[in-house]
Amino acid sequence: MTNEFWGVDVAKNTLEIATTKELTTLTLENNKSAIRKWLKTLPENSCIGMESTGSYHRLLAELAHAAGITIYLLQPRNIHHYAKGVGVRAKTDPCDARIIARYIENEYVQLRPWIPHNKYQLQLEQLLKRRATVVRARGIIKQSFEEMDILGKDSKKLCEHVDDLIHKIE
Repeated sequence: MTNEFWGVDVAKNTLEIATTKELTTLTLENNKSAIRKWLKTLPENSCIGMESTGSYHRLLAELAHAAGITIYLLQPRNIHHYAKGVGVRAKTDPCDARIIARYIENEYVQLRPWIPHNKYQLQLEQLLKRRATVVRARGIIKQSFEEMDILGKDSKKLCEHVDDLIHKIE
């Protein structure tokens, strides 16, 4: 049985869905009921590709994986370069969904299917993201008070507290 490939351009509120078998796309709300309803319509051996979007892709990925569908979580940079390589210049949600479907249809043999993280991996991922945010904030705080002698001691204390937080996260 041959695979059917679906490309999904994920946004906060919507999913733009394309398959390599049709030129039209489908727009769904990015919520459980709409996604579950759509997943039930997919044929066996369907494969879904989507770009990693921070967190907006997570619901679709988890529901599709639970339904037994192969998921490919893709780096946006790779899709961008692929689109340029095949001469696609348009940058719309339907075009993005179609290029993702085309990419996984042609490259799925080289890709690793996505597997959900366990609760410890999710916690670690969240901690790493929070740490990065705190480190950026520390740099901004330090730079903004750098030339202000009047608040020097207070800003130094604040940076020390932030350093303590970073240490605890680590």
